[in-house]
Amino acid sequence: MHTTWVIAADASRARIFELEDRKISAVHTVKEFEHKQGRAHIREINTDADGRFGSRDGQSHVSQPAVDAAQHEMDVFSKIVGDYLDKAAQQRRYEHLWVLAPPKLLGLIRQNLGKSASSLVEEEIAKDISWFDERDIQDYLRRHATRH
Repeated sequence: MHTTWVIAADASRARIFELEDRKISAVHTVKEFEHKQGRAHIREINTDADGRFGSRDGQSHVSQPAVDAAQHEMDVFSKIVGDYLDKAAQQRRYEHLWVLAPPKLLGLIRQNLGKSASSLVEEEIAKDISWFDERDIQDYLRRHATRH
């Protein structure tokens, strides 16, 4: 029997489920991640004001960060999740991986997966269902997964 893991993620949480079989007769939670910083408002993440600097003409200017704080937190979280999935793939805990996340996060997860996990990705769905319970996840996968 081949084990399929499904990750349903958003910027502040990720849940990994295991499918009981390819017909999606049951899903079971394997691991849950919580990233509270992903839920914070930008003003809560940014603790310092933008940098200020002066010029020869006496005018002061404001410098903007190269990446906004929310984007940075999403990137950090996607790396944590990607590392976990890659280690689990190396341990052969699953043979197939389905990734469901909002488009921006889906791209970051894809970018932060190692070779072991990347080679096992079978399905990608740009949708946030991370807040669904197990039964709703199961129903959603039955209706929308294309390669089972």
